[in-house]
Amino acid sequence: MRGFFQQIRKSMVRKSNFRKYVFYAIGEILLVVIGILIALQINNWNEKQKNKKEELITLKNLKVELSQNLEQLNFKIEGVKSVINGDSLLIQNMNTDVFEKTQDSLGQMLHWISSPITYDPSDGVINDIINSGKINLISNDELRLSITSWDRNLNEAKEIEKFLEQLSFDQLRPYLLDKASNRNAYSNQIGESPFSWKPSEVMKDKVFENLLVRSTEFFTILKSRYDYLKLEILKMLSIIDEVIED
Repeated sequence: MRGFFQQIRKSMVRKSNFRKYVFYAIGEILLVVIGILIALQINNWNEKQKNKKEELITLKNLKVELSQNLEQLNFKIEGVKSVINGDSLLIQNMNTDVFEKTQDSLGQMLHWISSPITYDPSDGVINDIINSGKINLISNDELRLSITSWDRNLNEAKEIEKFLEQLSFDQLRPYLLDKASNRNAYSNQIGESPFSWKPSEVMKDKVFENLLVRSTEFFTILKSRYDYLKLEILKMLSIIDEVIED
C-alpha cells in the first residue's frame, strides 16, 4: 500500500499536479495514523485482558486467605465473649460466698479470664497485593479501599490486645498467683494442689473487682474491634464473589 502511494506521489510531482499530490499525501498519513490507532487499541485490549486475568487470580487467592481469617476470627470472638461473660458473672457475685464450695470451678474460671486472646490472621496475600503494586489491578474501588485499610483496622485491635496482655501479665496473673491456686485448673494432668485457698479472699477483695471491671471494659472494646474486622472481611468476600462471577 505504501509503495502504491509512492508511485502516485511521484506521478503527481512529475505532472505538477500539486493539489492532488497533497490530498494523496494526507490520505497516506491518515492511513498510517489509523493503523497506529488500531494497533494501540488491540494492544490496550490485550493488556486489559491480561490485567483482568491477573486480577481474578489475585482475588481468588485473597478469598482463600480471608475465608481462613474469618474462621479464626469467629473463634476469637467466641473466646472474647466467654471472658466477658466470666468477668460479668464474677462481678455480680463479688462480696459473696457463692464459690466457697466450688474452688476448682472458680480456679478454672480465673485461669480462663486471665488468659490473653490475640487474633493473628494470615496477611501474605494482602501484603503482596499492596507491596507489589497489584492493588492497581483491583477494579472495584470499595474493595481496593478495604484492602488498603485492613492493616490500620487490624492494628487498632492489636492495640487493645496489647493493653489486655499487659493487664493480664502485670496485674491480674500476679494477683491470682498470690491469692488463688492455678494447679487445680490442670488437676487432670498434674493432680490437685495440696495447698488450700479461700475463694472469699478473692471474691471479697475490691482490688480484684477493679481488675475485673478493667478487664470487662477493654474486652468489650476488643469485641467491637473484632466485630468490625468481621464486617470488613464479609464485605470483601461479597465483593470478590461479585467480581469473579462477572
